[in-house]
Amino acid sequence: MIVICASSVALAAEDPVREYSIRNRVLNKFDFVFTAVFAVELVLKVRKFAAAFCSKSDSTFKVTAVYAHH
Repeated sequence: MIVICASSVALAAEDPVREYSIRNRVLNKFDFVFTAVFAVELVLKVRKFAAAFCSKSDSTFKVTAVYAHH
């Protein structure tokens, strides 16, 4: 939650008028850090839920149901 708030503050602190100001360049670097943190969080959550999904005995039924729905 702290990272989300920090990302929002950094986004709000950007200067839309002076696009290449020092502040915007520094905040751009922070944007890459926030994106990396969110990407790692996404990968960990997908792995966690995939492991829970695949550990069930009826996972074949679930996969079939998902594909049949599309």
